[in-house]
Amino acid sequence: MRDLEEDIKITLDSSHPLKVYLPQKWRAPSLELSSNVLNASAYLDIRVKRVSISFSVGPGELEEIFADVTEWDEFDLPRGQTRFCPLTLWLNKFQAEVIQVCLEEREPVTASVFVSIESPIGRTVAFKPFWGISVSVAGRGD
Repeated sequence: MRDLEEDIKITLDSSHPLKVYLPQKWRAPSLELSSNVLNASAYLDIRVKRVSISFSVGPGELEEIFADVTEWDEFDLPRGQTRFCPLTLWLNKFQAEVIQVCLEEREPVTASVFVSIESPIGRTVAFKPFWGISVSVAGRGD
């Protein structure tokens, strides 16, 4: 199973993968992370059961998770193929306040991406943390 886990490559979609959409007249605040999932296996086609992301802020051991988002739409990922996976989190009041502080103080966010997969040889979860992501407001220089 370790080989299967290592065949799943998770990357961020751009140099500014974490976008904040500020509240507007008809729009609630949201946070969007764009990532890619690659099946680097030369032999196995897989089925992605779920993609989840935990967002956290804070230094080292004081880091705290402030939001989780999960995409439950399953999809097949043939060997050698990549799938773009944008995930959107509609922010509650607390999460919006955390993001506002990150914007004002230029505090980076950590996004931990989990990809649950199935294959003919079993199930596993691939995991990749991305530390120090800058938060940028959508529509401003993107």
